[in-house]
Amino acid sequence: MKRFALLTLFLLTPLSIIAQGKGALISFETDTIDYGEVLKGSDGVRTFIFENIGDAPIEIQDVKSSCGCTIPKKPKAPIAPGEKGEIQVKYDTNRLGVFRKTITINTNVADAAIIALPTSEPRLRELELFRENFLLVRPKADAKKPVPRPDMLKEMRLLLLEEGHCFRDQALTFCKMGSSDTQDVMDGNSLTTLVQMVAAGFGVTLIPEMAAEFEGRIPNISIAKFHKNPPKRKIGMVWRRNSPLQDKYIEIAQIVKVSKS
Repeated sequence: MKRFALLTLFLLTPLSIIAQGKGALISFETDTIDYGEVLKGSDGVRTFIFENIGDAPIEIQDVKSSCGCTIPKKPKAPIAPGEKGEIQVKYDTNRLGVFRKTITINTNVADAAIIALPTSEPRLRELELFRENFLLVRPKADAKKPVPRPDMLKEMRLLLLEEGHCFRDQALTFCKMGSSDTQDVMDGNSLTTLVQMVAAGFGVTLIPEMAAEFEGRIPNISIAKFHKNPPKRKIGMVWRRNSPLQDKYIEIAQIVKVSKS
């Protein structure tokens, strides 16, 4: 006896706003498995393969099937960035008929995110939302001094995020500095750490405009805008190219673009 079955994967994931980095992002090789025509009692095990294309571990918190005839099995350990994982599904092929079942996955993954562009990840679709200015953070004692030109920042003690962070690269480009000019640059592992170092008198730094309200609460600092050709970065919305919700994400992106225009 033969039967037909179709398995569809549904990701229960949040929309996240991520200021720095991408967080955990998941990319499945396929979100649908078509069993096609199968024999009664044949092997019903199939596997959904995914990859972590973000920069934080993926945690599969729960996997559920739309009925008891389909039993999913999730990974026990988190999936590190760049690694692949599997969700195994066992379907009871002793049941006759044509079926369509759904596997729902609850994870810590952001199916879509609002982050700094570009991501350089071909499996993500990007849509630019707006441009964001960088601001200068310097000691409070310098608040009344003229804002320096970009080329003057290389003569100051510049505080930047660690190697490999896109924010660091953007700041160096704005200051017209290459890798050979960074001997006197001091590194920090977060924007808050950099601003605290400024407050302690170690130098100056740049922060995105969206971070000014929070970071500006730190005492003994001043925040200034650049008067001419301020440094900017692109902020956009990204999502998996094979996401079944991408039409909704485009709608959300258009709303954000209108609100920022």
